Amino acid sequence: MQIEAVGRPLRYRLLSGQEIMLRPGCPVEVSQPTARSLLRQVPDRVRVVADASGPEVVIEPAAPESKPVFWESSDGRIQGPAQPEFLVQVGLGLRSVDFWVIAHNGITPIWIRSDRLRSMKQFETQRPLRETKLIR
Repeated sequence: MQIEAVGRPLRYRLLSGQEIMLRPGCPVEVSQPTARSLLRQVPDRVRVVADASGPEVVIEPAAPESKPVFWESSDGRIQGPAQPEFLVQVGLGLRSVDFWVIAHNGITPIWIRSDRLRSMKQFETQRPLRETKLIR
């Protein structure tokens, strides 16, 4: 994993005794455990450099007894229920991490970003959408 300093240079001493000098704009290749340790200790002074491999993606199976999920679609309707199959974390080690649920809804699996998830109560109490005419 490649990391670099943010703002000022930073010197980091590994448990093995080896020192790493991090400078802004000069990515240094380090092991993932070392990078994660640095990101936990000084998250405001170190950042992960996005390289050609892209952000790290972690996919784990959802628990078999997990409850069905509901989500808001792009047209404003709350849809569901769908059974979660996988939980996904995109961008591990980066400043912004996205969480997704892969659920099975009928024929195809769908990806639902965590900020679009809604409750069963919201689903049951939603008002029907009305079509309106365009004002000119």
